[in-house]
Amino acid sequence: MLGALAGVVIIVVVFTTITPLPAILSFRVAWGPNAERNAQSNLALLVFPTTVCPLLLLLLYSSVTQPEWKQFGSDHIRYLAKGSAALTYFPPFAAANFLVARTILDRNYAKATLLPELSLLTCILICLYFGLKEITGASVFPLSCCISYSYGLVLFVKLHGTPQWLFRHFAFIIAWILTSIVTVFASIARTKQMVADLPDESPGCFVVSAAAHGHRFVVRSEVDALTGQTVNNQLKVFRAFEARLAQRAPRVHQLARRMYNRLGPWIARKMIFRWQADLMYILLKPLEWVIRLAGLS
Repeated sequence: MLGALAGVVIIVVVFTTITPLPAILSFRVAWGPNAERNAQSNLALLVFPTTVCPLLLLLLYSSVTQPEWKQFGSDHIRYLAKGSAALTYFPPFAAANFLVARTILDRNYAKATLLPELSLLTCILICLYFGLKEITGASVFPLSCCISYSYGLVLFVKLHGTPQWLFRHFAFIIAWILTSIVTVFASIARTKQMVADLPDESPGCFVVSAAAHGHRFVVRSEVDALTGQTVNNQLKVFRAFEARLAQRAPRVHQLARRMYNRLGPWIARKMIFRWQADLMYILLKPLEWVIRLAGLS
């Protein structure tokens, strides 16, 4: 039973990430033409693809896009919304999604207030920002969410209409604008601090050294008390293998080292984010196991 439930959750996460369909269907059930016919007790199922999944994926994005060195120099604009700077957008995004979820679960909450509309608009703008700041394969998720939030906003306005303007609505809009301004300035401040703390060059001159700079729970790295360098067992194995190769076959070692000196730094410089170091660590694992089994380390 738990295995089947986990499979359903994984499928929903994948489809919510690459397509807006699960969220669009959920919004249509909650706010579509037949919304009143749906049992209110079943609406909780609609919260995951519409609000919970985007929050989890934003947290994942902020953890895997943490830069490891100054790829773009000191121009902090190029680093906005990467790594820990992306977490600056999490509080308003979480608050907006909380209000959207409450609107889905409580139909009476949507009456005579602009908070649902402003919340959906906040989600749309944040997703647009993450999707358009640099067009890459990772842009699929935020742009997909933007489409679903936009569809939800259209359905919501059609179902409930625009409430009569009252003084508190102007207060809501002013608070929303101020919150947006604070978020942008906080993002800029956090980005400047993050860029200032980054090393000027790649954290490792070579591939295995750079791979040791991934997430600690993946690469199991630690700081050497004597050298101050970040090392892990994989790096120690490859260093021991190189030392043994240099001793037993110096000519082969010189040729391999010459080729590695040309390709290694170039590959290492491309490993800017921790997830790239994690991936390289995993790709190097089979070779590490071969060296261990052959007793060459």
